[in-house]
Amino acid sequence: MSGTLARDLRVYAEMTKKLPLFTEWDDALNVLVWRSAIHDEVMAGESLSGEELRELRAADDRLVAQRDYLMAKFPGVFESKRSVDRREWWWYLDEGPRVREEAERAA
Repeated sequence: MSGTLARDLRVYAEMTKKLPLFTEWDDALNVLVWRSAIHDEVMAGESLSGEELRELRAADDRLVAQRDYLMAKFPGVFESKRSVDRREWWWYLDEGPRVREEAERAA
C-alpha cells in the first residue's frame, strides 16, 4: 500500500469516528471525498492488506451507522453526486443503507 493510501485510510477512519461531532456541512462532505480518494487509489491498482480492509470495513460501517444523522443535519451533502458512479455507494446514502450492499454485489 502506498503512503498516500495509508494516510487516506487513517484520515477517513478517524473522520468516521468523529461524524457525530460534525457541525459544518463541509466536514460531512469531506468524509465522502476522503472515501472516494481511497476508492480511486484502489481502482488505480493500490491494494489493502487484510487488516487495512478490516479497518476500511469498520469505517464504512460507522459511516452507514451515521446515515440518519447525516441526512438530518447535512441533507445537501448528497446533492453533489450527479456524475458519481454507483460503486461509490457513500454518495448515495440518502437512498438508504442498502446502497452499500447493492454496490458490493454489483462489483
